Amino acid sequence: VKKLLAYQPKSEGEERAMDLWKFSYFTMGVNLKDIALMKMSDIKDGLWFFERAKTNNSSLGKPLLPECLAIINKYANPKNRYVFDFILQDRYDKNDKTINERKRDLTSNLRDWYVKISNELGFQGHFSFYSARYTSATISANKGADMRAVQANLTHSSIATTEIYSQFRDEEAMRESLELLRV
Repeated sequence: VKKLLAYQPKSEGEERAMDLWKFSYFTMGVNLKDIALMKMSDIKDGLWFFERAKTNNSSLGKPLLPECLAIINKYANPKNRYVFDFILQDRYDKNDKTINERKRDLTSNLRDWYVKISNELGFQGHFSFYSARYTSATISANKGADMRAVQANLTHSSIATTEIYSQFRDEEAMRESLELLRV
């Protein structure tokens, strides 16, 4: 993650691809469709209010870190309908079918950028847009975040789902739990 956050894009396409990944990472994996539909009017007092496309649940307001606000300010233009207008523009937002087609095409494009960047950084394999979600959840959980807060940020209805995403890897805590088996 440190290498990805420090990566210096070499083109406008790379920059947009990395900004979308970073935005998703710093919002604990908000999906591309929700990001594409973001409007400035959805942001109030540092919180982003949106309806999650996957579940149709309305958010109670997702806090936006300064990193996210900087990315928003970079792309926001009062003349555009959406914050990240380069994703949908007005021609792709007619209905769910056109939005999903654009999302599919953009996801493929992002994959190409992420494979290229992964190769430049010497990664075995490559990161993806979706990796922002499980990576942020894992890091947050492993650094001791309250799992209910992680659950809320991921907008999971069940803590059990959140625990799957978190991939708990605190080896010291794991060892301590095993040592308790000595009776």
